[in-house]
Amino acid sequence: MFLVDIGNSRIKWATNSDEEFTSLGEAEYVIKELDVQFDVFWKGIEKPNYVAISSVAPPRVIKAVTVWIESNWACDHHVVKSLDRYGDLINGYVEPERLGVDRWLAMLAVAEGAKPETAFCVIDCGSALTVDVVAEDGQHLGGMIVPGLTMMRSALIKGTNGIRLKDELPAEVSLLARDTEGAVTGGVLYSAVSMIDRVCMDIISSQGGDVQFFITGGDAPLLIPLLEQEFEYDANLVLNGLVIAAKALQNEAVI
Repeated sequence: MFLVDIGNSRIKWATNSDEEFTSLGEAEYVIKELDVQFDVFWKGIEKPNYVAISSVAPPRVIKAVTVWIESNWACDHHVVKSLDRYGDLINGYVEPERLGVDRWLAMLAVAEGAKPETAFCVIDCGSALTVDVVAEDGQHLGGMIVPGLTMMRSALIKGTNGIRLKDELPAEVSLLARDTEGAVTGGVLYSAVSMIDRVCMDIISSQGGDVQFFITGGDAPLLIPLLEQEFEYDANLVLNGLVIAAKALQNEAVI
């Protein structure tokens, strides 16, 4: 099985075989260059028998992926959507299909391996920083969305005069900076950290104390050392959920 997870700015892929990921890759994508990029990303990968796709990108990106798969691999494929329920996990959105599928899959992955009858929280640190909480009975209580680190930096660049930043976040951050780039980077990091710390504290209070915390996303390694709350980090949380959803779809097809 080949897995494709498309975010707002990056695409991640892997082959899943015997419960292990191989051919694992990740890259930024450019919508106008997707055909060429897919050739570079996937031409050396052995043709799979099935492709599962999750995406929060515009429909034309999903279309480009499916067209490439049909043209190059001609295999069964499916775009996974958020469901109102899977097993004991219940989608808390009023319109379940509008919950970002990446958030749904991350919760699905955690629900499969979390301690029984224990509330959990999933934080995804990507282009957007998302928080989702699931009660001990499997009911998704809802979540929140704020700009991710890169988006916050971009907002400062676009909304102010005179701020010029490098593309990459600096490797080291001090509490108080003596240049603009360091000041922006520190401010962005501490904004995210402060938000996460406060949210975690309130979640613990609302759930009576026993909560498991999980974190994923490209910016998670930058944030984890600064956070007070202890998290279980899994870089492939969404892909793990995608495997679960894809296997369920394949079983339905067989039935």
